[in-house]
Amino acid sequence: MNLERKIDPDKIHILDVKTIKGNIDAALDINSNAIVGHQFSFESGTGLNPDENIIGIKLVVNIEAMDKADKPLGINGSYTHELVFRVDNLQDFLDSTGEGDKKAYTIDVLLGSTLVSIAYSTIRGIIFNRTQGTSLGSVILPIIDPKKLLGVIAENKTE
Repeated sequence: MNLERKIDPDKIHILDVKTIKGNIDAALDINSNAIVGHQFSFESGTGLNPDENIIGIKLVVNIEAMDKADKPLGINGSYTHELVFRVDNLQDFLDSTGEGDKKAYTIDVLLGSTLVSIAYSTIRGIIFNRTQGTSLGSVILPIIDPKKLLGVIAENKTE
């Protein structure tokens, strides 16, 4: 990571928040009062338009209700959301390789984890709101390291 790169919150704008998919599956005879916790799995993806300083983040959250013995209850939820950001100084956080059609970009982990943190926090509120009063129970996403969503292992590097 380039130590000269700094996040300026005034240069980050949320352009769009979309719920692409949201569903809960449960059998009719399931006792939702037995829920004492939830197991989570996550998938994420990004899209990039460097010419317009646009980054899209898609996050899929899969939720499974668990009983007091930490066994699945057969109540599952899945939510897919997309957030689109404009980062005015995006070029400061991109490294590129290749030329022309073969040009590939890498987003600096500092910006990536910042955007994923914003997206995850936003989605946490949406999922909590959408699961209240459902058979899945009120779901609060856990606090996690945003770098895990990026699939990044943080390394301390000196440049």
